[in-house]
Amino acid sequence: MRSHLRRIQILSNQVIRNFTSGTAPGSDHQYEVEKHTPDSSLDEKYPEDPGNHICLWPKDEHKYTLVWLHGLGDSAAGFYDLFNSDYYKMAPKNTAVILMNAPIRAVTLNGGMRMTSWYDIEGIGFDEETGSKSINLEELEESTQLVFRIMEQYSDKIDNDYSKYIVGGFSQGCCLAYNTFFRLDKTIKGLVAVSGHTPPVVGLDFSEEQKKIPIFAYHGANDPTVPEMIHRMGVKALKDKGLDISYKVEPGLVHSVSVQEISEVKKFLEGITE
Repeated sequence: MRSHLRRIQILSNQVIRNFTSGTAPGSDHQYEVEKHTPDSSLDEKYPEDPGNHICLWPKDEHKYTLVWLHGLGDSAAGFYDLFNSDYYKMAPKNTAVILMNAPIRAVTLNGGMRMTSWYDIEGIGFDEETGSKSINLEELEESTQLVFRIMEQYSDKIDNDYSKYIVGGFSQGCCLAYNTFFRLDKTIKGLVAVSGHTPPVVGLDFSEEQKKIPIFAYHGANDPTVPEMIHRMGVKALKDKGLDISYKVEPGLVHSVSVQEISEVKKFLEGITE
């Protein structure tokens, strides 16, 4: 099987753009771009940092930081234009964006092919109770620790206040974003979960502080890669546990990012970073 949308596409009327090739129209970029340099002092505490992350620092006031996680087979560069162009600007001007890059792993579902992957996907079956794919939970935890590492390295830019962090992701990165929220012992500002699914939620309990954190989930109704029903089941399980999660489904959308979706995510981010 092919990897999850190696090229993330925007579908707007008859226009289809591949974000991995070229840049969006215009040049009014709102960020200073910096290539991530791993902090070697964190080597003993966390998994190895694969590097190649892209840091977008606001040219003006920096109040919040969004950590964004791409999907299977993609890269940090795949989402660059969504954030740093005058055409899209998915994040508010006061919000930095760290586009993380997954390590290279063999993916069982793709015949053992090596590609950027936050964890191995071992089969196409789904757990009806949790809404999860058959995933390697050890590697999911390893990638979660990698997200923690990046958050710790750059926390000084937001006064070491984790409540100024937002975590988000697409597809496989969506699952990792959920797990980061589940496992982090600090309160964050919010969570964005797009075109993915939850990791196992059975047996999880959430603090009263976690239940106050806004979560925005979004999915395409016609997604053939991660069926919408799977995400919806996971969202229901989280709502039943008292989490503050809103869920929107876009008719006709497949496993991709649409103009409407960008608008909805931007609206959510602006609402929690005012």
